[in-house]
Order: sequence, then C-alpha cells, then structure tokens
Amino acid sequence: MSFPEKGTYVARRSYGCDEIFEVIGLEGNSVLLKGITARLMADAPISDLVGISRRQVQNARLQLDHLALQHVAAAARRSE
Repeated sequence: MSFPEKGTYVARRSYGCDEIFEVIGLEGNSVLLKGITARLMADAPISDLVGISRRQVQNARLQLDHLALQHVAAAARRSE
C-alpha cells in the first residue's frame, strides 16, 4: 500500500494534528482531504500528512458523541 491512498485517515503536521481527515483525492504531490472530526475540506502536500489508525478515528468519534450528549444534557437542565 502506498501512502496515502484514498480512504486513508490522516492528520496535518503543520496544524498540530488537531483534526482527522480522510483522503478523498490524489493529484501529484497533493491530496484532497475531507474532515472526519470537523465539517471541512482541505488540500495538503503529502509531506504534511501523518497516518491515523482506525482506532484513533473511533476514539475521536466517541469523544464527539460524548461531547454532543453533554451539550444536550446541559441544555435540558437549563430549560427546566
């Protein structure tokens, strides 16, 4: 498997690996990325990418789900 390929999960070194992306396109030395932990699109040079494991993606999604539930619970308490 070459790095990266479509469907690979990555983060960007230049942004401190703060968001997780899925590679959705390749063109030369650049990739097109779709946000997994945020609703966004980006492009990046291949040299800026760090591979992310499926386990890390699952953990990030669980954290987002937990955060959403906390917001719902807090909103319910405020409306009482």
